[in-house]
Amino acid sequence: GAGLTQAGMAIGTPSYMSPEQALGETELDGRTDVYALGCVLFEMLVGNPPYEGTTPQAIVAKTISAETPKLERDPLRVQGVIDKAMAKEPSARFTTAHDMRAALRAGDTAPLSAARPRKSLVAVLGIAVVAVVVAVIAFWPRGWSVEGDPRHSLIVFPFENRTPDADKDYLEEASMNLLGLAIAHWEDMRVYDDERTGSLMRRRGVESAQDLDFDAAQDMAKEARVGTLVLGDIRREGDSLAIEAKVHDVASGDRLVTEIVRTALDADPRPVFDSLAARILSVSGAPPGERPELLAQTTNSLEAYRAYLAGVAYLQQFNIDSSRAAFEQAVELDSTFALAYIGLRNVDGWAGTETGRLRRESVAKAQAYSASLPPRLRTLVQYYVAYEDADLARARSLAEQLIARDSSDVEAWYQLGEAHFHDRPGRFPRPDTAGNIGTALQAFERTLALNPRYTLAYQHTIDALRNCAADSPWLCMADSAVYGTPTELADRFGAERIEQVRRAARDAQITTAQAWIDAVPQSIRPRLVLLPILIERDRLSEARSQIAALRTAGEVEGARVWNARLLFRQADYAGAADSLSVALDDMPNAIQFFLRDARDGPEPVFSIFAGGGRPARLGEFLEELLVVISGMTDVANGPGGVPLPVPLLAEELRMSLAASFGLDQQAMQRLSFEWLDTVDSIRSIDSVLGRRVHTSSGSAILTSYIGTRDTTILTRFLGVVDTTRSRTWRLMDAHIALARGDTAHAQMRVDRHV
Repeated sequence: GAGLTQAGMAIGTPSYMSPEQALGETELDGRTDVYALGCVLFEMLVGNPPYEGTTPQAIVAKTISAETPKLERDPLRVQGVIDKAMAKEPSARFTTAHDMRAALRAGDTAPLSAARPRKSLVAVLGIAVVAVVVAVIAFWPRGWSVEGDPRHSLIVFPFENRTPDADKDYLEEASMNLLGLAIAHWEDMRVYDDERTGSLMRRRGVESAQDLDFDAAQDMAKEARVGTLVLGDIRREGDSLAIEAKVHDVASGDRLVTEIVRTALDADPRPVFDSLAARILSVSGAPPGERPELLAQTTNSLEAYRAYLAGVAYLQQFNIDSSRAAFEQAVELDSTFALAYIGLRNVDGWAGTETGRLRRESVAKAQAYSASLPPRLRTLVQYYVAYEDADLARARSLAEQLIARDSSDVEAWYQLGEAHFHDRPGRFPRPDTAGNIGTALQAFERTLALNPRYTLAYQHTIDALRNCAADSPWLCMADSAVYGTPTELADRFGAERIEQVRRAARDAQITTAQAWIDAVPQSIRPRLVLLPILIERDRLSEARSQIAALRTAGEVEGARVWNARLLFRQADYAGAADSLSVALDDMPNAIQFFLRDARDGPEPVFSIFAGGGRPARLGEFLEELLVVISGMTDVANGPGGVPLPVPLLAEELRMSLAASFGLDQQAMQRLSFEWLDTVDSIRSIDSVLGRRVHTSSGSAILTSYIGTRDTTILTRFLGVVDTTRSRTWRLMDAHIALARGDTAHAQMRVDRHV
C-alpha cells in the first residue's frame, strides 16, 4: 500500500499538481501508472515501500533525489525492470504497462542479465501485481504513526467551561494558549500550538469545547501526528475554581493521568496553569527545572491577556479590524506584552499592510520583551527581525531551524516561503536559491496543506503561480524552478512541455483562489484576487458570478468597477466607461479605493476612460488623484517596496502621467529634475534609503527620458544607482548608447537584459 502511495507523488509533474490531477493527465497504462507498478513490484518483493521516511515531505525528498531502490536479492532478475519503471525522467520509463510486462517476460532491459525468469514465475508475478494494485485501491488502510517518543509530542484542546459564569468562557481558549506556552519551554517537547489547533477544529466543524468529544479529539491528534493529547474542563467547587486536565495516549486512547488544580474563584488563574503544566511535563519525562512563569511570558494584566486572546480569535476568523483593535488594547494595557506585539505584526501581514513601518515597530517591541517566551516563539521573533532588516538569508536559516524541529510548523513553512519569494535582487537567483520561485511555491503549498485556513498563504501561492505561468526565463518544475534563457529552456524541455507546465500554473491560480474563497467565504479579498485572473483567461461567465457575489456581499461599487473591467475586456469601451463613471460617482472614497484597495491601482481607470472616449472624465479623476496624494503626509510603499513620503510618490506619479499624456518636453524635464532633486535631498539625510529609492524608481526615470530624450536625466540617475539590485539600468545604458549612435552596445545590453 505504501508503494502505491509513493507512486502518487508523480515524479516529473509540477509541484502544484496533486497526485489525482497527475494521474488524470495520463491513460490507464501511461507513464505514471508504470511508476506505480514499479513501486508495487518492489514492495511486493521486499515487504517495504521503495522509500522510507518519518514524514511525507521526507519521503517526497527521497523520491525526488535518491537513487532507485535496489533489491538485496534478485533471483527473478527484475532489478532492471524496476530501474526503468521508476526512472526519474518520465521519458526514460516504459511507455506503457504493456511494455513493462513484455520486459518482465523477455528480460530485455539493459541492466538485466541474459538469464531470464521462468515464464511461470513471470505469470505469477504479473497476476500478483494486478492483485496487489486492486487490493490496495480497494482496502488501502489509512495508517498513523508518530515520530519519536509519543510523550514528547502533545496537543492541548480547549477546556470546557462548565461553570455557569460567562465571564469564564475565555478560559477555554486560555487553556490551550497557557499550557502550550508553559510546556513548550522544554525543548524536547513538540507542542501543536493553539492557533493550529483552533484551525484543525474548525476544519472538522468543531466550534467550541462543548462540541468536542474524545473520538474527534483523538482523530485530530492523529492528524497532527502527536502522541499525547490533553482534554479538560473548568468547574466551580464552592468558592473555588477547579481546573481538571486529562492526559491521554493518542495511539491507544488510554488515559495516562488526571490532574486537578484549584484556585480562588475570582483569582487570576494563570499561576495554577503553571502548576498544571509542570505536572503534565512530569508525565512526559521532563527534568525538573526553572521555567518562566506564565505571568512573565504573557502579561501582569489579566485584562490585557484577555484582549490578546480576543485578538487571536478575531484573527482566526479573518476579522482584521477587530483583531487589530484587540491587540492594540492589549499593548495599551501592558506596553511590554511581547505576544501582543507579535499579534500586531501578524495582523499587518494578514491585512496586506505594505508600508512595513508598523511591522518593524511591532517586531522591535516584541524583540525587546521576548526573553521569557518559549524557544520557538523567540526564534520566530528573531526571524521577524531578520526579515524586516532585509537579511533574508538569515531569515531562511531561522525558518529552516523551526521546520527541522517540527515539520508541521505552519508559520515556519509560510515564513520560509516569504524569505525566498521576496529575496529577488535580480531575475536570476543567487547560489543559495534566493529568489527561487519554485522553492517559495513549495513552501506556500506546504503551508496550505498543513492548514487550509492559513489564508495569507493563498495570496502568495497565487503570486508565485503567476510567476510560474508567465513567459519568463524560468520554468517551475516538481522540486524547484529551472532558470535559463528562453532558448535554453526550449532546448532542454521543448515548447510543448513548457506550455503544459505554464498552462497548469494558470489553472492552478484559479483553483487556489477558489480554495481561498471556500476557506473564508465571508471575505471579499479572495474574490477580488480571482476576478482579474478569470477576466485575463476569458472565463467571463465565472467572472460575472464573482461580480454578483460581490454585490450580494454589499460591495456594490466594487462590483461596478469590476464590471467595467469585464466590459473593457469584451471591447465594450463605452459601456465600461459608463459603468466606471457610475461607480466613481457613488464611491465616497473612490480615490482612496484605487490607492489602497484596488489590485492594479489607478491605471485601469486611465485605460477605461481613454478607451471609452471620456478624456474630460479622465482629467477630473487625475486632478482628484493628485490632490489627494499631495495632501497625504504618511509614509507608504514606493516602487520596489521602499518606504517613501507620499508627496514624493505624488511627484513620481505626476511625472509618469505627464510623459504618458504628452506633456511638452520642457515641462517634462522640469518635473524629472524636481523629482531627482527630491530624492537627492533624501539621500543626503539617509544615504541607504536614497540609494534604494534611486534603485527602485528606474521605470519612472526611463519613462521620463522617453518623453524628453534628455540623456542627462539618465546619466544623473545612473551615477548613483545600485546596479546589483536593479535591471532597468541596462535599458537606460542601451538608450544612452543609441543616443550616441552605438547600436552594437545597445543591442548587447538588450540581449543581456532579456
